[in-house]
Amino acid sequence: MTDHPTPREVFERFAAAGVSGDVTSQADLYTEDGVLEFPLVADPVPHRFQGRAAIRRTLQALRDHVTDSGTVVDPAATRVTLHDTTDPRVLVAEIALAITLPTPTVAHYVQVFTVEAGLIRNMRDYFGPHQIDFVTRALRD
Repeated sequence: MTDHPTPREVFERFAAAGVSGDVTSQADLYTEDGVLEFPLVADPVPHRFQGRAAIRRTLQALRDHVTDSGTVVDPAATRVTLHDTTDPRVLVAEIALAITLPTPTVAHYVQVFTVEAGLIRNMRDYFGPHQIDFVTRALRD
């Protein structure tokens, strides 16, 4: 038996911090040398960030871009489906994020978390074509 949070518990904390806009708490859920990746973002835009400080800066840039764009998230209408894998460290989250920008829509994401000792070792964030442009602008700016 372990005293560490499960990958599902880590995801719940990560999601709650994201909804509240607390990027520091989100970044603190990563290991010191953790990795955040956006595999669908094309070079030369950075798409791999290693270490809590780099992850914190990236999450803040994304949060600022969401705020500046006037995007509003509707947590009550957002849907999340979690999938366990054969590797107990890995959790897959399918997210249908209900947003308004300026009209209501749904942004679809798949996030793959690798959690070790209750912290995120790696998170790969895959999203639809409309979100690729949005995320690319946030990472480029």
